[in-house]
Amino acid sequence: RNELKKRNATVDADVLFTFDEGSPDVIWEPLKDIRVFVSFTPGTLTFGKLLCKLHNLGFYGRQYVLLTYFFARISDWDSIDESVYGCNKKEMLQVLDGALGCSQMVTTLVGMYDNDKHFSTKQTYNDLKPLVKLIPTAGLRYYQPIVYDSVWAIAMAINATIRQEHDIDEIKNYKHRNSKNKTLLESLYGNLLDVEFEGLSGKYYYEKSTGVRQFDSYIGLFDSNGRLTYIGYFDKQNSNIVTKPDDVVWKSKGGAAPLDEEIKQYERKRISKTTIIVLSVFAGFGILLALIYVLYAIVHRNHIMIKDEWRIMTYVIVFGCIILDTYVLIHIADLQT
Repeated sequence: RNELKKRNATVDADVLFTFDEGSPDVIWEPLKDIRVFVSFTPGTLTFGKLLCKLHNLGFYGRQYVLLTYFFARISDWDSIDESVYGCNKKEMLQVLDGALGCSQMVTTLVGMYDNDKHFSTKQTYNDLKPLVKLIPTAGLRYYQPIVYDSVWAIAMAINATIRQEHDIDEIKNYKHRNSKNKTLLESLYGNLLDVEFEGLSGKYYYEKSTGVRQFDSYIGLFDSNGRLTYIGYFDKQNSNIVTKPDDVVWKSKGGAAPLDEEIKQYERKRISKTTIIVLSVFAGFGILLALIYVLYAIVHRNHIMIKDEWRIMTYVIVFGCIILDTYVLIHIADLQT
């Protein structure tokens, strides 16, 4: 919320409901005619209860968008207790249809790297499956490509270190406990931070100041069957979001984003500051003159010039001018809202 406010975005968000005291599971932000829900649910079972609650409240369909970082295993909902959850699997999937998820694990769950080739070996993840003892868990599927790429990163760092000031014998006989200046270790660490390549787990690189492996966060779109489709990612290095065309992203919400002319009809026209100042001065001056005349007429109401005038018509004209000038000021202020 604070980041949105810094960018002059209007935020009217509130906690809708929570399953524990630690952190909210869902907040919603009204955006014109669309409600955007943001979910922070930590597990498959809790996420299922969240979907049921949204379904029972009627918060799903074209006017609602669910953003979540968690990607559930749909098979876990095959034999749920409806009395505990509050709905069935079919109703869960109705809410999940069109939901957007952002996570590093989406790379594995949507299988987007299964057929991508490693920059050097030209092998894919599917090519490497026979080399690994497979265990049917999503966690291992997530870490296998990372381990493979990490071995490559270390090998590339060692190779770069050898090519620098150090020879192979020095590296073979290196003992960390006997090294006081640690030049070889520092050189190896520096070369590891400089590693950058396209691997099986995505773009492989490190954050230079912390030495932490970086991952681009990938965006998936759920369909009515709970399947994920890869639609984009967030590039951390360039702070840039890359997505597929709008008609793919908006598939479950009508197939396409609103046309430009449909958006522009909500735009309000603005006038220049110079025009505002000139109109305000004229309107204020007109109101001031009218008030002076009214006060003068009241104070000198017995004066012959005042008596001989058609009082009613004069006052009508004067008050008409006041109303007109006041309208101009109000309209100018309204144009700035």
